[in-house]
Amino acid sequence: MNEFATHKGAKRSKSRPLDALPVLPNTSGDLFWEMNKPRTPFEQITVGIVVVRADGTIAYINPYFAGLIGVLPADLVGKPILDFAAEQDKARIAEVVKDCISGKRRFLQFESTVTHKSGNTVDIFIDASTAVFEGEPAAIGVVIDISARKQAEIALRTSETKYANALKILGAADWEYDVQADRFTFNDNFYRIYRTTAEAVGGYTMSSADYARRFVHPDDREIVGSEVKAAIETNDPDFSRTLEHRILYGDGTSGYTAVRFVIVKDGAARTIKSYGVNQDITKRKQMEMALAASEMKLQSALANMSHGLLMLDSEGGLVLSNRRFAEIFLLPPEQLRVGMTTPELMELSLAASGVGDADPEATLARQEEILSNPEGGKYIQLLTDGRSLAASFQPMPDGGNIVMFEDITQKMEEDQALADSELKLQTALANMSHGLVMLDAEGRLLLSNRRFAEIFGLPPDRTLQGMKVQELMAHSVSSSGVRDLDQEGTLARVRKILRGTDEGSFTILLSDGRSISETYRPMPGGGVVVTFEDITEKLLAEEKIRHLAQYDALTNLPNRVTFYDQMDVILTHQRPGESIGVLSLDLDHFKTVNDTLGHPIGDLLLQAVAQRMQSCLRGGDIAARLGGDEFAILLIPVEKPADITALATRLIEVVGAPFNLDNRQVIVGVSVGIAMAPDDGDEPDTLMKNADLALYRAKADGGGAYRFFEAEMDAQMQARRVIELELRAAINNGNEFELYYQPIIDIKTGKVTSCEALLRWRHPERGLVMPMEFIPVAEATGLIVPLGEWVLQQACKEAMSWPEDITIAINLSPAQFKSKNVVLAVKNALAASGLPASRLELEITELVLLEETDGAFGILHQLRDLGIKIAMDDFGTGYSSLGYLRSFPFSTIKIDQSFIRDLPGKEDSLAIIRAVVGLSSSLGIKTIAEGVETEEQLASLAAEGCNQSQGFLFSKPRPNNEVRQILRDQAASVDAAV
Repeated sequence: MNEFATHKGAKRSKSRPLDALPVLPNTSGDLFWEMNKPRTPFEQITVGIVVVRADGTIAYINPYFAGLIGVLPADLVGKPILDFAAEQDKARIAEVVKDCISGKRRFLQFESTVTHKSGNTVDIFIDASTAVFEGEPAAIGVVIDISARKQAEIALRTSETKYANALKILGAADWEYDVQADRFTFNDNFYRIYRTTAEAVGGYTMSSADYARRFVHPDDREIVGSEVKAAIETNDPDFSRTLEHRILYGDGTSGYTAVRFVIVKDGAARTIKSYGVNQDITKRKQMEMALAASEMKLQSALANMSHGLLMLDSEGGLVLSNRRFAEIFLLPPEQLRVGMTTPELMELSLAASGVGDADPEATLARQEEILSNPEGGKYIQLLTDGRSLAASFQPMPDGGNIVMFEDITQKMEEDQALADSELKLQTALANMSHGLVMLDAEGRLLLSNRRFAEIFGLPPDRTLQGMKVQELMAHSVSSSGVRDLDQEGTLARVRKILRGTDEGSFTILLSDGRSISETYRPMPGGGVVVTFEDITEKLLAEEKIRHLAQYDALTNLPNRVTFYDQMDVILTHQRPGESIGVLSLDLDHFKTVNDTLGHPIGDLLLQAVAQRMQSCLRGGDIAARLGGDEFAILLIPVEKPADITALATRLIEVVGAPFNLDNRQVIVGVSVGIAMAPDDGDEPDTLMKNADLALYRAKADGGGAYRFFEAEMDAQMQARRVIELELRAAINNGNEFELYYQPIIDIKTGKVTSCEALLRWRHPERGLVMPMEFIPVAEATGLIVPLGEWVLQQACKEAMSWPEDITIAINLSPAQFKSKNVVLAVKNALAASGLPASRLELEITELVLLEETDGAFGILHQLRDLGIKIAMDDFGTGYSSLGYLRSFPFSTIKIDQSFIRDLPGKEDSLAIIRAVVGLSSSLGIKTIAEGVETEEQLASLAAEGCNQSQGFLFSKPRPNNEVRQILRDQAASVDAAV
């Protein structure tokens, strides 16, 4: 019988005919059902069967399925199937039964759950279909218990989730590499770790080249490639490798990864796959690098510390030490061992270098005491080489100590030097001549010295640290009565300086008349140092110096500088129409007083002259001493010309009156030159120059007179200046000068015995210039010195062309004596010409001896020692001629022509000549009369016994060629007479 044939009595469904559906067998007597009854041989079948009618009740259920629910089959028949379905599956089961019975779907497979009577849920797989049961459409389900499979799936998913989470937590991702296809496969976690997405790189798979390009750092691609190649080619079936390398993140930055991978081989031992996990170790690497850098820094710090360092464990054994420790104790670093004790280290130091602890027992005792102290401690250790070490113990939390050693030898020396310096500072402060205070930024006293208290009359115990400046001032007043005359100004200055806006030196005046200099110097950290100096005496000295700089020390009159300054001020403020007189005064014969009576008398004379001059002045007039015997007067104002002539006359009269100085009567005169402002100039230099020109005229007119400046005086001065310039040029040219010679005649024989050299200037434009025009200029400007040397050279040279018995007489100027070169110039002239010294006679005037008596006589003696004759020229015109005859053995005296001119009629001139000739004869000195022009003069001189004469009576000055002819003629006449 066909068990699945269609039941003939079954009703057909509206949706499809019943004969199209399979027919289930009857519930009794059929083998199909029998084998599903309990306690039959088929009881152990593991497939459940359930038939559900259209009303959802169970028509049939086999023992296996009923067992899943935990109820007997008989107890389930007729019960709604949904009573045993899980709540979340009821709607779906109802829909499946409906669709099957209605014919909407004939077959349907799905998973669902049923609830065991114990409350547990059983997962089942249902293969549902439609069939005819007892003549009616029904849903039949074949049920398989899939609970074990479901639990395995859940366990797998849980494991996979845990694995994914673990990878995520570790910053890791897995991958698969197909060697044959050269294809990497990644998941989302991989891209998350590499900071990118699958979409950004084109998918979840890529070639090894793309992988290297995208994710491996360029510097590490070669080594990664070689590692992968070695893995693929290995013969080890259990090969695995962990590789660390740098990576590239999707954002372009770099990091580090640790790759752990394994390989899979096929039956032919070929590598076909590789599986791996990449873990992001960037943070770990960064920490490792930071740790390495920190360790390097630590080692560098330990190696370069200025202190020695030891780490001791709780037992006092060595844990570590640094280089400086070994250096301090002169220890070989390689001999330091972990675990060494302090005594062992000391023994090692002594053995290695000979340097040990100066008192090892005391040091060990101190160490033991410190090691037992939880707070640690310090001590000073002395070494046998003289060094001092500071040891500092710092306990560690877990036991043991950090010990620092510092070589403090230099520091102790510096501390001692600092203490010595401090002592010196305190000594200096206590003994310095200046007062000193140091104020802080608030103006409070930090320190002061003894001199400060002395200056302001403060008891030392009243200058207390922290006092304000106001308090110091108040104590000064209360203690000594001395106060600052400008206290408010001083306080304001202190406040200003403390604000950092001022500094420098200031002078304060005290109520007792003293002047105190205050010097303020701001300090870098705020505050100020103030030094005080009592400058009262200094100011008085400066005032005296200023007075000396502005006034003549001898007469107390204004000096030249002050006089010019005062004149400049007065001229600047001169009113229109107002006249100012400038008088230049020079004493007559003052040098004679100095030379004859001495400088002390000369000084007294100058003081007396100054007093007499001042007695002649009005209140506003100014007298000054310009130097030597030169004075000047400023007459302010000059009301009328008679006022200034009256003053000049009065000055000449008063100064010319005899002075009684040190019981000696002294008589001098004064010459006055006058210039008027603004007529003669409106500047000090111009007025003084013009007043001096007028003075020169007064002097030239004999002195004891006054002269007003005239324009022609300036013209004469300009002419003199032109002569000076042309004279300088002529000396440089050397070919404009020539010598004339005037013969000197022996009065008894009438023969020429000598010739006097007289200088002439052959000017290229002026023609022959006589000596009286240029010799005074040469003497005044010093040009006489080079000119005189030329005369010596030329005269000696030309004299060599004369007969050997004829001498040459040459005049020497006082200026040549002042140059100190005259002896050398004479020697050079004699040497160059070859002229014997005995044929040279040098003529000097009394001025040579008046201006420098001692020096002049010394030069004359040097010249005389050479064999040269010395003649006194213009004898009788000076003041001390006879005295000079006693001082030096002159060979010749030349009687001035002023005495000869009056012969024979003037008796006093004749008497003078008689006296001079007689005196000279008694002294063995030859006499020459100058300026003899008549036979009567010659006869008078012959009668008085004068030896020689010179003048136009015999010959005017002649050039050398004419003189040589005269001398040749004279020699010829002598020869003829013989």
